[in-house]
Amino acid sequence: MSRSAVPASPTAPPDVLADLERRLTRVESFVGVPAAGAQPRRPAPEVPPRRPDPEPAAQRAPAAGADRGPGERAEAPTATVRVPSPPMAAPGPVRVRLDEALVGGRLLAWAGGAALLFALGTLFWLGVRDGWLGEELRCLIGAVASAGLLAAGLRNARSGVAREASWAMAGTGLAGLYATGAVATATYDLLPGLLGLPALAALGVASALLALRWDAPPLAGVGLLGALAAPVIAPVDGLVLPVVVVAMAATGLLLRHRPWTWLAAAATVLALPQVVWHVGSLLDDLGDASPFWTVAAPGLAVVATLAAGLAMVAGWELRNPQDRERWSMPLLLVVHAAVAAALGGGYALVDRPAAAVVTLAASAALLGGAAWRVRRRSGSATPVELVLLSVAVLVVDLGFAIAASGLLQLVGWALTAVAFALLARHAARVRMPVLIGGLGLHAGLTLLETVGASGGSDGGFLVACAVLAAVCGVSARVIAPRSEEARMLLDLAALAVAFWWTVATLPGDRIALVLATEAAALLLIDRRVHDVVARGAGLLVLAVAAGVALLHADGAALLASWGAVPDGELGDLVLPLIGVALAAGAGISALSGVIAAAVRPLTAEDAATEATLRSVRGVLAGTAGGLGLLAASILVGHLATSLAGGTDAAAVARDVLWAATGLGLLAAGLARVEAPLRMTGLTFLAGIGLKIALIDLADVGTGGRVVAWAALGALLLVGAGLYARLRPEDDARRARSVADEADLRASRSTVGRG
Repeated sequence: MSRSAVPASPTAPPDVLADLERRLTRVESFVGVPAAGAQPRRPAPEVPPRRPDPEPAAQRAPAAGADRGPGERAEAPTATVRVPSPPMAAPGPVRVRLDEALVGGRLLAWAGGAALLFALGTLFWLGVRDGWLGEELRCLIGAVASAGLLAAGLRNARSGVAREASWAMAGTGLAGLYATGAVATATYDLLPGLLGLPALAALGVASALLALRWDAPPLAGVGLLGALAAPVIAPVDGLVLPVVVVAMAATGLLLRHRPWTWLAAAATVLALPQVVWHVGSLLDDLGDASPFWTVAAPGLAVVATLAAGLAMVAGWELRNPQDRERWSMPLLLVVHAAVAAALGGGYALVDRPAAAVVTLAASAALLGGAAWRVRRRSGSATPVELVLLSVAVLVVDLGFAIAASGLLQLVGWALTAVAFALLARHAARVRMPVLIGGLGLHAGLTLLETVGASGGSDGGFLVACAVLAAVCGVSARVIAPRSEEARMLLDLAALAVAFWWTVATLPGDRIALVLATEAAALLLIDRRVHDVVARGAGLLVLAVAAGVALLHADGAALLASWGAVPDGELGDLVLPLIGVALAAGAGISALSGVIAAAVRPLTAEDAATEATLRSVRGVLAGTAGGLGLLAASILVGHLATSLAGGTDAAAVARDVLWAATGLGLLAAGLARVEAPLRMTGLTFLAGIGLKIALIDLADVGTGGRVVAWAALGALLLVGAGLYARLRPEDDARRARSVADEADLRASRSTVGRG
């Protein structure tokens, strides 16, 4: 009998199985499954990844035909296999959530550590009270117990077991070692200060390294803050500043990799008061015969403290300039820089200005170097760089204020302001606020020097005002292409300086003339370049000049236009009025040029602006005419008094002048077909008639009244004749003419169609 054939079970090709096996091996290695036969490893400590390792070369299928039998068909090559790596997140601030993990994992661990520390302290207290523990035995027990806790915590942290409990044990051990070392050094004198204080600082540095290794903020807080507090607990002359600086540097080394703002703030609070106290003591001890190193020690301490503080409060931003800066960084940086500047400037209080300048220059160079490093790492302007540069400029300013004085200081501030304007002209947009702020700061310092010079000689004050006005004017021209607002403010500042100098140094009549000249120049500048600032300032200065011309010397010009002119004061009264009138005429010309240069057709906004300019031009015309008439009245009255020898002749001459002015305004209004001019002329004529009838009847003699009435009558007749010849058409007649013309056009068009 033949055996029935049994079908063979299907099998996969060996190359496919090999490929699947390789893939499974990669997945197991990625998720951490140990290989067959291998002993399980203890988990590695939890360390935040710094940079993902580069992926190995892509695994590809074996080449076609490598594992193929003689009759097998070639398989298509397998696609490339790539396992993506998880993205690395930058360490951020610790966020605490009140949940079961917090209570069971963290609070219990730290409560246990606190209980152990309390038990250790109670043991010491009982031993001291009952006398069964000597000083050496107390310190030995504390050191052994603390070291054991620290070693146990580090061992558990290395094995990855109970992370929070491990931190608590290590932190408790560090605190115990600090307490033991401080008591042994400061209280029992078992350790000399030269050994105990560096040992405490070394504990702080070691705790920083451990905190960075295990990413443990509590270790950093206990170790580093304890190291900064060690000089307070166990002070040793000559070692306080080095220990504080080393502890600050260790804190900066840690914070360069971890953005723990709370640690930077706490370290600042602990460190800076100690630095201020001890550097101040070193400065107080300086004498005339102090050696070089004694004089240099405070400056070196200041620069070293600033370097450590810079790493401490801005280390994270210096290492990661592209990241968003922390809100606390500018504040803490300004605090450290302010302390360094104050301590460096303290040299000047002990008659060491050169040492102060050198210290401040070194501090500014340190800040500038940090800004340059940020610039190189980021490749573009960042807020961190701007903050560092701003603080560096302030420190340089303080050094320059100590080194220079008087005219040299004034010129220095002025040149620095112009330099900031040049930088702002070519800087990136993000740097503009800081550079414009620097420009304003140094212009303000120049102003302070000018205010100080105002109490000295007139020549010094004039030079100071000229320098300040030049700074504002030149800076405005430089920065105009980048910031129109800054240009306008600087122009206004320059004009204000010129106005200030004019009012502060010149008498009343000259003030009016100089202000009128300034106003005319500004208005003519407006006509050339259409500058709103020049226009507004020119009109304002012109108004002030008119007020000064009218009211200086208790209103002598107004009184002289009505009565007699005091002897020797004719020029002082007339010239300011003529100068202001001419300036108003220049303003009329300037506004006319601006109106004529407007692009037609006008928009609604431009039309409103033009209407305002026309109104202002009318006011200027009235101002010029009024002041000119006032000056002419003074001259005519003085001339009549000199020739006829009496006041009646002056009054009659003024009446004739005013009546002729009214007649001229009436004629101009008729010729130009402008009702305001006509009404002004008629008002003048009516006013002169009332004056002659009511005032001159009592004050002027009979002959004078006859002459005045005769002149007024002749002028009125001339005015009536002019009005009859040039009178404008009334509204009804003009309307009838327009209607008749329209009817005529309509009739012509009808005839043409027919």
